[in-house]
Amino acid sequence: MAKPFAPHIEEVSPKQFMLKFFSPRTGRLRIEQSFSAAGPFSPFMQQKTISRGENQFHFKFNEKTDGYLNIQWH
Repeated sequence: MAKPFAPHIEEVSPKQFMLKFFSPRTGRLRIEQSFSAAGPFSPFMQQKTISRGENQFHFKFNEKTDGYLNIQWH
């Protein structure tokens, strides 16, 4: 996605990540996990409510052992 809507993920400390993005409307965030880039993906955490404007979510993830994430919001 184009800025300002493009998500930004930052590792804030070892295995601790912050997802930051701007949403033009309220909705739901869904993060799914898979051990293969091709899937299948399953829920990584409970869906979160997103607000209109800037959103921040913190989560734990170990890239070496937890595989891949699929991040969606609507």
